[in-house]
Amino acid sequence: MRLSCVGRIYKKRKIGVDEMNNSKEWSSEFGTDYIVRNSETPYELDIWSKDTYGFTRTEMNLEFLEGIDKDSSFFECGCNIGTQLELLKYIGYNKTFGVEINEKAEKIASEKIGKWNIEYGDFLQIYYPLALHDIVYTSGVLIHIPPKDREAFIQKMIRLSSRYLWIFEYYSESFEMIPYRGKKDMMWRGDFEKTFLDNGCRTLKRKMYNRSDGNVDCMVLMVKAG
Repeated sequence: MRLSCVGRIYKKRKIGVDEMNNSKEWSSEFGTDYIVRNSETPYELDIWSKDTYGFTRTEMNLEFLEGIDKDSSFFECGCNIGTQLELLKYIGYNKTFGVEINEKAEKIASEKIGKWNIEYGDFLQIYYPLALHDIVYTSGVLIHIPPKDREAFIQKMIRLSSRYLWIFEYYSESFEMIPYRGKKDMMWRGDFEKTFLDNGCRTLKRKMYNRSDGNVDCMVLMVKAG
């Protein structure tokens, strides 16, 4: 076990990787290869985003987070090496936390964001107190959650948030499996927003971003019920 702090809550937590879903793949060399392909600095990510969508990720963040208090805490489910969290820091959000299933990626993210701010393990297998963070979000992670785990993952995100849910994911009107790196059942695109709405959330802002490769990604900011 590892002594861990997320926000102001201290717990001893077991590290969990569920071998019954594809989390084992992401915690293995397959996941490590993802790090190599997605190891941009914040500046490089902004350049890639500008080339891909016509907007930098910083511009997207500023548009969607307008009016969100700078003292808000953010939690990223599947933070990889922490580049998205770094971008949030660059625009003034310093309370940034996350969880990452690949140990190598978690170590890199911890070095950049803070060793007590990043958790290593399977999000679905870790206990978190209710409403711990102001904003819980994903960026290109829900697309990799198997259909049988999707609603449980989203419900856990909602429980962890005290107010906002924020997603940026590969979109299509209906869910469909897309082969990923020569593997089946590793990526799905669809309308992820609908599952949040079905669980009581309300949309505050939604925008489609057309990619240079002809596909579409959707960013949505929502507020939870109550």
